[in-house]
Amino acid sequence: MENLDPEVFQIVREHMRTGKQITNEKWQNRLDEITAAYKILQAELNQPNDLPHKIDVDESIPEWEIRVIACNESVNKSLHPKVHLNVGEHRVELNAEKLSDLRYSIAQLLHRMQHYT
Repeated sequence: MENLDPEVFQIVREHMRTGKQITNEKWQNRLDEITAAYKILQAELNQPNDLPHKIDVDESIPEWEIRVIACNESVNKSLHPKVHLNVGEHRVELNAEKLSDLRYSIAQLLHRMQHYT
């Protein structure tokens, strides 16, 4: 635990449990240590023991597929592609325009994430 004094961890745990402020003058000059201990303990609390949101994947259903409607009764030749995506436990159908919008939005999001990291 990063060579921090065990006493610091103890007092930070107590603060996190009770919400009581650390007012003892002994700790006034050790704010950096207290902050580091708080970050470590907070990270430990936020780590899931198991991933409850993990969904078993049905291997028989592809992650995505493209279907092209070559013709139907109302129109002789339509050639309209339909894209099927698995999003979590849902199956989504998109036309070519909506797929293009989705791709553009994802590209923007990835660009922003790369910019901020």
